[in-house]
Amino acid sequence: MGTFLFVRGGTVGLSTAGGELVTVELDELSNDDQVEVAQRAAVIRAANETRVMDASSRSSTTADFFALFAPFVRTRSDERWLYVESDGMPHAPLDFTMMKGIRAWQQQVPLPQKYTGANAWQIPLK
Repeated sequence: MGTFLFVRGGTVGLSTAGGELVTVELDELSNDDQVEVAQRAAVIRAANETRVMDASSRSSTTADFFALFAPFVRTRSDERWLYVESDGMPHAPLDFTMMKGIRAWQQQVPLPQKYTGANAWQIPLK
């Protein structure tokens, strides 16, 4: 007995009443349970495969939320991801004084971190 979590290949993941993750081979389940797993997997697959409308056809996109931070934050996308790129440092009018209010030093110094190219933040479009 357990709550359905996933099916991957021929393995079904279940959560027990105690919260443990257990895996069972699909062919070890009863025919009724195999049908239930197939139905649940189909619903999940359909939800995951539903495409978000193309950005060109939307009046407002996720990328629009980053416009306030331009030109220091840039966005780009492909068929799967929205990429958000930045140099990781605050800029006017949104900047602030680094280390303001720090009364003791714990050897923590803010350093720039480039979030560009392969290091850009990736937000799934699905």
